[in-house]
Amino acid sequence: LQTSQQAQQSNLNDASTYANLGTQAQQAGDAAAATLNKEAADQYALGDQQQNRYTNQFAKVEDRIAQDAMNWDSQARLNEQAAQAKADVMQSAAQAKDANARAMASMGVNPASGRFAGMNRATDVQTALGAAGAQNQARDNVRAQAQDMRMQAAGVGQQVLGTGQQANTLGMQATQGAQAAKSQGIAANMQGQG
Repeated sequence: LQTSQQAQQSNLNDASTYANLGTQAQQAGDAAAATLNKEAADQYALGDQQQNRYTNQFAKVEDRIAQDAMNWDSQARLNEQAAQAKADVMQSAAQAKDANARAMASMGVNPASGRFAGMNRATDVQTALGAAGAQNQARDNVRAQAQDMRMQAAGVGQQVLGTGQQANTLGMQATQGAQAAKSQGIAANMQGQG
């Protein structure tokens, strides 16, 4: 009889122990879920903060960068840069022509002579070629700058988008972790009571 009572007492102690373990497991699961839910809330808040910061500050900057990049190689800028390049070549050529005329005069060459006129014509042709080349190079430079600016503007947009998505992903992962911890705690408690 005493052995039977001891066995019953042992079974009651085992059941009580399992119930306590199940309760402790559920409490641990609840605590883990609470921690992960807080982490999820923090990540969502960070995502919202990043989105607000982007919307209020960087969206305007990004819009300006994109607008500048799209308008950088406008026909007006191409013409302006080409004209500036031509003017630089023409100014240098005029200075060289004046220096050449002084040098020829110092050697006694008559400015009205055919030799002098031929040299001037050759210089004028070289100047025209140089000016045309400088204009084309200036246009090509502006187009290349515009392409680089567009690529940079696109990169800025992709980085900002990625930051917000990353924060939201971390929040979702933390929420899923909290749900899993809660489920595991409930399952452990049910096993302990069963």
